[in-house]
Amino acid sequence: MPHLAPTQGAREVLTVLRDAARGKKGSRPHYVTAYQILARLQPALRRRIERERTPGGRGNRHHYSAATLIGQAAKALGRDVETACVDTEGLRILAGGRCVQPGYRVCNLYRLRLT
Repeated sequence: MPHLAPTQGAREVLTVLRDAARGKKGSRPHYVTAYQILARLQPALRRRIERERTPGGRGNRHHYSAATLIGQAAKALGRDVETACVDTEGLRILAGGRCVQPGYRVCNLYRLRLT
């Protein structure tokens, strides 16, 4: 079976972004990391992606990780997704029962753009 392409996971990523926590007024979903998106995918899809690539994070030694694929899938959604960045110095992300320290000092955040 060929490796999953970012565009093949885009619809599932869109679903996760739609379901992200909303603020007090409930007007829009908040930002999430690729690690959080990965953890919230359907289990079978998440396992496939992690088998094809590593889960990612600092010390992983693999540039093209599952988190990278998720980020590319989010970006493939184009104008439907807003992107921001966060400095990850000292940051740890608990997602899917796993504590991950992002592999790079700057980590992308994604959220659904409401029009």
